[in-house]
Amino acid sequence: MVKFLVEKGACIFATTLSDKETAAEKCEEDEEGFDGCSQYLYGIQEKLGILNSNQVYAAYDYESQNTDELSFKEGNVMTVIRR
Repeated sequence: MVKFLVEKGACIFATTLSDKETAAEKCEEDEEGFDGCSQYLYGIQEKLGILNSNQVYAAYDYESQNTDELSFKEGNVMTVIRR
């Protein structure tokens, strides 16, 4: 299920409102399939900006608040030049 959601565009860095944890952090150690789920999500996080010719897509609009930030619109393609 996790792989399906990620492949369909789920935001892997989204956090829960209650405890500010990402999907990878929400994997429960005592649940069946924990190792596979955790390894998959952390692997995707590590590869972000490496796969797909270093291109990532904006999931939402963002207006920069500071001079060192980038404004973008949902769907914009951005190329990661440094991680």
